[in-house]
Amino acid sequence: MRDRVPTIEDEFDRLSLVSRDTSTADEKTSVKNRHVQQRFYSHIVAQFDELHKVPTSAQKAGHYDPVLAKLRKLREGITASSNYDAFAVQVYEYSADICLIARNFAELLKSLVGLTNTIYPAAGSTPLHRGAEFAAYMLLYLICYARGSSAQTYGNPRDVMNMYKTFPPWVQDHERVRLAMRVFRALRADLDFVELNALWNVGSTSERVFLECVWGPVQERTLQILSKAYFTFPMDDLLTLLGVRGNDLIRPVVASGRDDRVSKLLRGIVHPDTLEERVVDGVITFRKPRIKTAAAS
Repeated sequence: MRDRVPTIEDEFDRLSLVSRDTSTADEKTSVKNRHVQQRFYSHIVAQFDELHKVPTSAQKAGHYDPVLAKLRKLREGITASSNYDAFAVQVYEYSADICLIARNFAELLKSLVGLTNTIYPAAGSTPLHRGAEFAAYMLLYLICYARGSSAQTYGNPRDVMNMYKTFPPWVQDHERVRLAMRVFRALRADLDFVELNALWNVGSTSERVFLECVWGPVQERTLQILSKAYFTFPMDDLLTLLGVRGNDLIRPVVASGRDDRVSKLLRGIVHPDTLEERVVDGVITFRKPRIKTAAAS
């Protein structure tokens, strides 16, 4: 039986993670070698492009894990070689992009920290066309993802401000960084839901990935504020402020009784009445005013 011809996938699978490599392998075939890194990177891009063709609805958990594992190996090789040129910038930025698409925040953090703490400062004269963008992602990670608990609406203010202060003035003044700080201020205001809704509308796809991390507690807090401030509220305006877009959530829920996160929150507000009874002519009644009775003579 004829032996199978090794593929490029086999070649790169044999490359060890630098953090786990205790051998004295030839540097020319190591992941620390720039020629090997460039070939590896081209292979990773091609593999991601194929995986990305699969419709989101058909993707299973861990769909992009093979690419993420290879990117980790490549990042470690670049760090071990200490060659922080335009190629290193390209790899780390691409890695962060893919982590956001895959919503893998553990690997995303490694990419962002590598960029902001090591790659960008050491890049010298290399143009950093996306430097401010990834600085903003680092802030949004600290603001929206690195929260103490799922009930909190933002991360540690000290960590956010310490990171912000490390950025040069041109980065601090960049529109993407300003957007991240507007998110921070809106969350800390407990809660400027009008501003958050506006920021969602102007945010990029990647920025919305971060906002999604905090949107659950934002919706809950928004409902708490509105239900205490108003007896009734227009349903369309409420859905907009809650970040529910399109007609595939609340409207059929009211008609069919199907439960999702937002309808469960609404049912908790209007309890013990049913949600269907509280929505009439496009207006929801949060609570009913107390009727004052005349004092007995």
